[in-house]
Amino acid sequence: MDLLLFTTTAASYVWYAQTHERARSQVHEKDMTNEASKKTVSQAPVLALFFSAGWCPDCVAFLPLIEAFAQSQPENLVRVVYVSSDESEAAMEAFKPKNFAFVPFDNTQERSNMKRHYGACARKEMADLEITAEQRKHGIPAVILIEAQTGKILHESGAEDLETMTVENAFAKWKGKLPQT
Repeated sequence: MDLLLFTTTAASYVWYAQTHERARSQVHEKDMTNEASKKTVSQAPVLALFFSAGWCPDCVAFLPLIEAFAQSQPENLVRVVYVSSDESEAAMEAFKPKNFAFVPFDNTQERSNMKRHYGACARKEMADLEITAEQRKHGIPAVILIEAQTGKILHESGAEDLETMTVENAFAKWKGKLPQT
């Protein structure tokens, strides 16, 4: 898969995997208090990419659901990573839960690439990201579960699941799609 064009050629997939690895390496955990916690992003087989912003009323309402999910399951299985659509680093820091990993605000290119690749962004970001209505699969909030090592999408409707069922039932639905550890 090519990061922007979604092709399936082997060369494009290799390029995507390398780019995805760079994006994973950009995930920050400066709020983690111990070395074991800092390693969870690289050790967790699944990342739950949480596309959101503090200015978005739906995102603010959704925040307790994703926090409940993050607290209800072991970090060594699924790690929530915040991908910001906030308008400033201060706004991102004010909204982002302290225990969430995140893509640094100043790494605009990686955040933009992730939004383009996964088709998840706020409507007002579409023009700047050059995303068409057909390419935009998800508004915010969005939760997309991916395989940590490859970036392969495991489940795209995580936010909808958390909004319509209990955290336990949502996780049970996803568990069958997770890689065996």
